[in-house]
Amino acid sequence: FDPFSMFGGGWMSLLGTLYNKEIVYAPRTFGMVYWSADGFRNLFKSSPVSFLTRRISKKVGAYIEANRFDTVFLTHPLTCEITTHLKRRDFHPMPLTVFVATDYTCEPFLDACECDAYVIAHEDNIGEYERHGAPRSKIYPLGIPLRQSFNKDSQGAEEKKDSFGVVIAGGYFGSGKIIQIVDTLLSKCILPKDAEITVMTGMNNKLKEKLEKHGYHDRIKVCGYIDDPAPIIGSADVFISKAGGISSTEAASLRAPIVHVDTIPGCETINAKFFEQKNMSIFVRSLKQLPEAIEKVQEEETRQSMKEAMRVIIKNNAVVETVDLAERLLTLTTTRGDNNGD
Repeated sequence: FDPFSMFGGGWMSLLGTLYNKEIVYAPRTFGMVYWSADGFRNLFKSSPVSFLTRRISKKVGAYIEANRFDTVFLTHPLTCEITTHLKRRDFHPMPLTVFVATDYTCEPFLDACECDAYVIAHEDNIGEYERHGAPRSKIYPLGIPLRQSFNKDSQGAEEKKDSFGVVIAGGYFGSGKIIQIVDTLLSKCILPKDAEITVMTGMNNKLKEKLEKHGYHDRIKVCGYIDDPAPIIGSADVFISKAGGISSTEAASLRAPIVHVDTIPGCETINAKFFEQKNMSIFVRSLKQLPEAIEKVQEEETRQSMKEAMRVIIKNNAVVETVDLAERLLTLTTTRGDNNGD
């Protein structure tokens, strides 16, 4: 449910809406805010909106207490700030708090947070989390949890296809230069004659309508929000997308060769560089480079090399291991409480 509804909506919901709109329509502005925040963390160790998280914490604490939650999984630093404030106020009963990273970097303002465990995307990020205050003993590089449908290892053998599948996605909000990407793909990229192009626009209905009216003459298939896009992404011979941590991990888990393009400055840029360094994607810095990337990703050697890297690096069992971790920590907490007579 919408957490802003806990605070009566109004200007709080407006802030959430503006944040989402900024990602879709002004990604460069978002990038400036992100890098400014990253510099701010080194000076003050807390977010500029910490006054807001302190105000919110009281109602969040009441909600936790009313529902008697044992564990809170946190996927954003600001939610970590809320539970950290509750801890420092000696809120009782305090549930187990598990931060779950959704990017391949330590996000700004995690420095100000105290969690019982930090589940991070990859071993390479351990040092970064330590530098920003997470104790090594509480860091668990289990990977980014995904739903079971994205687990390639649990699926049957691949069916042979008669066509070359291209899937373009702009994430949940349908952000990015999707129309420009499609135009470049159709006018400047060399594709097999049987290529099938699918564009997923997420929750961006305006983008969906624009694409449907753009006059591509049935050269592309346009999909709006899809509850489980795994079958579509899994069928892709190339997945063209911005570098969201979750969407990139989903594609890699399904062994879909990735071309990262039009990344939002900040976490996504870091994600794209990580995937490029690990040979799991081709990072296109400019649309001018897209034709070369599309030609490269059609080479069988390139495709197999990327798929093998994905098989080795991406952890398909992260969701199960994250839950198992929480259960183990809960058992330890309960045991300690019993020993103390609580």
